[in-house]
Amino acid sequence: MSSDIFIECENLVKVYKIGGLEVIALKGLDLQVRSGEMIALVGPSGSGKSTLMNTLGALDTPSAGTVRVGKHDLSRMSPREKVMFQRREVGFMWQQADRNLLPYLTAQENVEFPMILDGTKARDSRQRAQRLLTLVGLEHRLNHLPKQLSVGELQRTALAVALANQPDLLLADEPTGAVDSQAANHIFDALHTLNQEFGTTIVIVTHDHTVIKRVNRVAGIRDGFITTEIIRRETDSRTGGTEQEYAVMDRVGRVFLPPTYIETLDMESRIRLLLQGDHISLYPEYESENANPR
Repeated sequence: MSSDIFIECENLVKVYKIGGLEVIALKGLDLQVRSGEMIALVGPSGSGKSTLMNTLGALDTPSAGTVRVGKHDLSRMSPREKVMFQRREVGFMWQQADRNLLPYLTAQENVEFPMILDGTKARDSRQRAQRLLTLVGLEHRLNHLPKQLSVGELQRTALAVALANQPDLLLADEPTGAVDSQAANHIFDALHTLNQEFGTTIVIVTHDHTVIKRVNRVAGIRDGFITTEIIRRETDSRTGGTEQEYAVMDRVGRVFLPPTYIETLDMESRIRLLLQGDHISLYPEYESENANPR
């Protein structure tokens, strides 16, 4: 794995057994994420987004293939190694506030708690908690209980909790899904600030188009594969910039066409290919065999 590549999934497969049925959630997925990158994962329900995130966080074990995060091969980790990985190497931020915070602790105490569990000195945990909450814009809410915070403030507190033990990876599941647009902007500003401040690699599962437009890379998942990517260049966190959408070709040469393309051209089970110098043209099967496409 290249020294710049922090996450690498190769031919990743995950099969769940539900009753007497097998459900294949990931079907040979390939993905690379650079160290310090912030990437959004998008796709319809059931596409494999959450399964991929759970696998990256060592909450699920791959059925086949490999997944590496930093120096860790997650498919070969023991149960104890997974616990230490989850405690020190990865931070989780869930959409549901009650999964992120303890209701009887203040915002500062919630951020201190993971550090205390990991043996950090009280003075150091207090200072880091205050710094993190300041970075996410909540220095005036240090002593407030979760019930005294807005949903957006809860999510920003959860972000600080997720980064308490200085993990190299943050996994955020729909972090703006339960808030209005103004709060969503505050949450993403906090994500961007912490990404820049600490160089944390951030993977965001989202349906929020505001978030999608403010990251430099968006990976689309469909039917258990990464099928498309949007790459933005020369962009800032507010205005966007130049962008290009790509179809992703897997290791055996499969390319998944966007559904809108297929519907527009009425493509079905077979398509015709034509190699034309420096590019390939694709045509619906119904076109005349005698046609001379250009």
